[in-house]
Amino acid sequence: MIKYSNAELLSIDYLKTKNDTRKYASKIAKVKGFDYNPEEGFLYVNLRAISSRCNGNGDGFPPFELEAHWETYRGCPNFIEHENQNFRKARGVVVDAIFHPDDAPKELLAEMESSFNSKQQYNPVIWTPDSHLKSYASYEDKDIVNYKKDNWIELLVEIDAVNFPKYAKALIDGVVDRFSMGCDVQYSICSVCGNVAKTEFDYCDHINNYKNQWIEKEGKKILAFEDNREIAFFEISAVRDPADPSALLIEFDNSLSNNELKAVAAACKKIIGFLIENNIKTDNVIELSREVSKKDIDFKKVAMLVDSIKKSI
Repeated sequence: MIKYSNAELLSIDYLKTKNDTRKYASKIAKVKGFDYNPEEGFLYVNLRAISSRCNGNGDGFPPFELEAHWETYRGCPNFIEHENQNFRKARGVVVDAIFHPDDAPKELLAEMESSFNSKQQYNPVIWTPDSHLKSYASYEDKDIVNYKKDNWIELLVEIDAVNFPKYAKALIDGVVDRFSMGCDVQYSICSVCGNVAKTEFDYCDHINNYKNQWIEKEGKKILAFEDNREIAFFEISAVRDPADPSALLIEFDNSLSNNELKAVAAACKKIIGFLIENNIKTDNVIELSREVSKKDIDFKKVAMLVDSIKKSI
C-alpha cells in the first residue's frame, strides 16, 4: 500500500561564492552528520521529512518503524506533487538521511493533554491518557499508542537547478517550502479493532468509514487510524498542502555561485539549438535566443518565453 505524508522546510541558506562551499555546507545539517561535496549547478535542501506521529490523513508512523527503515530514503528521487510515475520527471535526489531518536518535548505533551481535556482530541501516537489506553487495539504490546516519542527523519536533497531553474528559484524565494514523503507499507493495523490489512481490500469498517475520526469504544473516545508497518520510502515531493504538518524545509544551500546565470543561459541555448534543428522557429524562440545572448539577461522574461514555447509545441 502507498502512503503520503507532509514534510517540513525549516530554514534557508545559500552559497555566495564558490570558495564558501565548505563553510556554508557545514550549516546544512541540523546536527553534524551530513558529509557531502556540493556540485556546481545544484541546490541542497535540508528537510524534516517525516515524524513519528499520526498525520492529517489518519496514517500513524511509529518510532520503531522510522528507526528500522530510515535508510531506505537514500537515493530516492524528488518530484513535484507526487508525479512519480515517470522517473524522468524527477527534479533531484536524496543524497543522505539521518534518523533522530528524540523524545517528545514536554510542551508538546502538555499541548496534547490540554487538547484532550478540552475537546477529547489529541495525537494518539504521541500521547494517550492512561484511562483510554486499554481501549486501543494492541494495547498489551504498547505498539500503537503512548509512544511519547518525537522521532523524525532528516534529509539532504540535491536539486538540479540548471535544468529546473524555475523550481530552484521558487525554493530560494520561499514560494515552495512544503514537502511530502511517499512510502510503501507492507501492512497496517487498525487502531480500533486491530485488523491487519495488506491491501485496501482488507480494510475493516473503521478504516473504510471512520478513518481519522473520533469514535466511541468501551465508553471512551478514541481515534480510528492506520498504524503502518514495514515502511519503505520511495520519494519526496514538493507540494502545496502536505499531510504531515511537521514536514518542512530545515536549511537550504545554493551552490550555484557566480556561474548560475551562465549555466542557465547555456541550458537555454541548447534548448534553442534543438528547436531550430527541428524547424521550430517561432517568434518566441527567436526572442529567447536574443535574450540569453545579452550581457544582462532578464531571467523573468526568459521564464515567460520558455513557458510560451512549451505551450506551443
